Amino acid sequence: MWLDAFQIKLLSSEDPLAKKVIEIRDRYPALIASRYNGSSIAGLEINGSYIYPVIDRQTLMPLQREAEQSVARADWKWFDDKRGEIPRG
Repeated sequence: MWLDAFQIKLLSSEDPLAKKVIEIRDRYPALIASRYNGSSIAGLEINGSYIYPVIDRQTLMPLQREAEQSVARADWKWFDDKRGEIPRG
């Protein structure tokens, strides 16, 4: 299953649906996306959903460092695979 940009709708934090999702997220906190198996949220029928945790600076920094290290490892592997040629961006 794939989503495209036309299937995504941003909601205000004041929207009743957003408030209910925030309430559910805060009631069952998790470090990763959690599957919500209810049949509706705020009166909207659903077939299931994933509710993502809040990403704050403390959560984001280790993820950013990990991503930077992965890119550096990929660049080094590319450099090594080319037998010493200088990588060109």
